[in-house]
Amino acid sequence: MTLSDVEVIRKLDFFEPLDNKIIKKIARQCFTREFAPGELIIGQGEPGLGLYFISAGRVRVEIENAGIHTLIAELGVGDCIGELSIVDDKVRSFC
Repeated sequence: MTLSDVEVIRKLDFFEPLDNKIIKKIARQCFTREFAPGELIIGQGEPGLGLYFISAGRVRVEIENAGIHTLIAELGVGDCIGELSIVDDKVRSFC
């Protein structure tokens, strides 16, 4: 299942207060990028350069500490990752 950019953005609580005109403007700034299974999307400690909307597939969110990877969440269609770093301007807190 895949969703349009507008549908994915509209589903997120973070963007709920915004009207459709603003949501469509945000959607025009989006571009589609595909990742291979197991490919790293965001690395822990990297600068936060964007927000990723999941329009198809699943994503594993893990943290790494002393070489040990711990699963934090599994996300799917309609979820997003990277939203905190665009708000607080800090490095990524997970990998």
